[in-house]
Amino acid sequence: MWQIFWPAMALILLVFALKRQFVWSEFFFVSHWFTADSFFPPFMPYWYIQVMLQICLGLMILFVVPVVRDLIVRHLYTASLLFLLVSGMVVVIFPDIWDTSALYDWLPHLQLWNFVIGWFIHASLERAQGQHGWIYRLTATVMVLLCGFSLLWGSWSQCLIFVLGGVLLCWASSVPIPRIFSRPVMLCSQAIFTIYLLHAIMPALSQKTLYAWFHIDQPLLDGVLAMISCIGLWAAWTAAKRAFRGLALQAGDFTNLNKDANVKPRFTA
Repeated sequence: MWQIFWPAMALILLVFALKRQFVWSEFFFVSHWFTADSFFPPFMPYWYIQVMLQICLGLMILFVVPVVRDLIVRHLYTASLLFLLVSGMVVVIFPDIWDTSALYDWLPHLQLWNFVIGWFIHASLERAQGQHGWIYRLTATVMVLLCGFSLLWGSWSQCLIFVLGGVLLCWASSVPIPRIFSRPVMLCSQAIFTIYLLHAIMPALSQKTLYAWFHIDQPLLDGVLAMISCIGLWAAWTAAKRAFRGLALQAGDFTNLNKDANVKPRFTA
């Protein structure tokens, strides 16, 4: 959850500073409950980050209860299937009770299935390691098809990408590829949230930079430069976190050493 929260908060504060304006609903990640007109530019998918954080918070609260947590962990497959069925029923039934079309249905209870389907596929693949594994894979495939063609609100291209990706994940969870391609793919997968967070900003910045400095107007080159920039920012952020953790560990070891030696810290400089 914090890996989503801190980069998103940094982006929010940056936009606040650039616009010289503070909006409390954006700061607390709840603006999508009040209006579909975001403080952020329309090309920034900020609402989905809000939904992700609220779903993560809800699951954290759920897992705080020891009985519930142990029950879910012990029966992961059944729990994920029940969560998926309930979240799917909410999408079908809830709009008739409370019409949120004015908010484009950008709300956590209507997007929960999008998260639970991944959980269910993971649990199905774990069960598929045993006997009759194909039954669990087939069940997961059916659920992917049902979700893709009945719950996903979007264009046909989005639906096909979701269905093809889900089916591929069910039946070919690992695909061997040459190392020359595997390393870039792995790097992109590790930086996927940074790419998602900045995928609408970095192309515009790279386009302006290339045109201002080199008078180049090539959309493909803009996209490549934007991707490299996103991965570079992720690498810098990761390196900074590792350096901070290293310093914290060193400080902890130094403090423990002082305690073991019964030496006051003020005399150890």
